[in-house]
Amino acid sequence: MAVPSFTVPAGVDVSCAADTLLLNQIIQRDTQALASLYDHYGPLIYALALRISGERQAAEEIVVDVFYELWQSADRFRANRRLAAALLAATWRRAHHQRPVVRETEVAVSTLDKLPLHGIAQAALSAEHLAILELAYYDRLTVADIASRLDMPLSQVQMKLRQGLLLLHKQAFVATEIS
Repeated sequence: MAVPSFTVPAGVDVSCAADTLLLNQIIQRDTQALASLYDHYGPLIYALALRISGERQAAEEIVVDVFYELWQSADRFRANRRLAAALLAATWRRAHHQRPVVRETEVAVSTLDKLPLHGIAQAALSAEHLAILELAYYDRLTVADIASRLDMPLSQVQMKLRQGLLLLHKQAFVATEIS
């Protein structure tokens, strides 16, 4: 896999000697230490995540995930000699393993355009699945916007959207075989 070109944002020192001290404080559950590392490395992680994903929302989620991983597993990060390298590796890993739910929605548009959505969908989907699909398709909302509007966790919206798309695809396949 080709590595995209990437430069460290201006003002980010990736050889900070204070990293070890801050990691030790994070292990002791010091939120200020985490905030300091976030302020220091957040722009670097965001820049790489955005470069790989190409989407602002996805990059923001990756940054949150990487710092959550740091908070949960600071010991593992401390074992690395260079925190910047470990954070960038975690960013790279997450960016390449993130599921592109929004892209699946866009791919499904051609299938939805060919279907009488309510006729087939109401028979195959729960009201919750249908509501999420309608917000994604008709209102063109992002997964994060849908989660906010429906007051649901982001991961649950992603799961319901994927399930709904799979059910619609299955119903569309059955409908095209019949006709």
